[in-house]
Amino acid sequence: MKFLIFQHSPEDNVGSTFQWLDSNNHSYVELHTYKTNAWDNLKLEEHDALIILGGSMNVFETEANPWLLEEKKQIKNWIKLDRPTLGICLGSQLLAEALGGEVKKASQKEIGFFPVEKKSSHSNFLLDWPESLSVFHWHECVFSLPKGATHLMNSSVTPNQAFSFGEMIFGFQFHPEAEWPWIEDAYKSSPDLKPSESIQDKAGCKERVPHALESMKKHYFLFLDRFFHRK
Repeated sequence: MKFLIFQHSPEDNVGSTFQWLDSNNHSYVELHTYKTNAWDNLKLEEHDALIILGGSMNVFETEANPWLLEEKKQIKNWIKLDRPTLGICLGSQLLAEALGGEVKKASQKEIGFFPVEKKSSHSNFLLDWPESLSVFHWHECVFSLPKGATHLMNSSVTPNQAFSFGEMIFGFQFHPEAEWPWIEDAYKSSPDLKPSESIQDKAGCKERVPHALESMKKHYFLFLDRFFHRK
């Protein structure tokens, strides 16, 4: 398969997803959508699947990030192709908005390793996913479910942590692709974080890494197998 990847900053890369892509001999093109002329010569139809990554900007911050306007247009064009599409954090919010949902600031940030719970809604793509799994979060916005979407996961402070729309679109609000170097850099860029019920400081997060990171990666890869390979 040939993957197209929308990347929103140099820092916010695909993380562990690279390992899955390489181990399955998939080719991929990383499109840095924030760069001038990013869309020149791009033909969406030449790609089999799309992954939309996260980013520090918010969906509605188009004045500070005018390139988001073109990306939103291209996401809608891609959806018309009816091909497998995965959105992660900001990517899930962009998909939700493109499908008619609303994105807004949450009442509280969610940062660190916290469990997400699977809803009773059925998804063949989550057959290997446990009922509860500790995953990594770093977000301050939330999305509403688009009409026709299936609600698949929630956490204690974020009602919508995962959704699907038909058989071709899936969004994770959290970061299943996160690896420790990226997590560590995120904390370095936010030195003033104050721990709370929904925010872990770097030390609190690191305590959970040995078990939580590997378990998250394992189940993320199983999901990728089912979603993109239709296993």
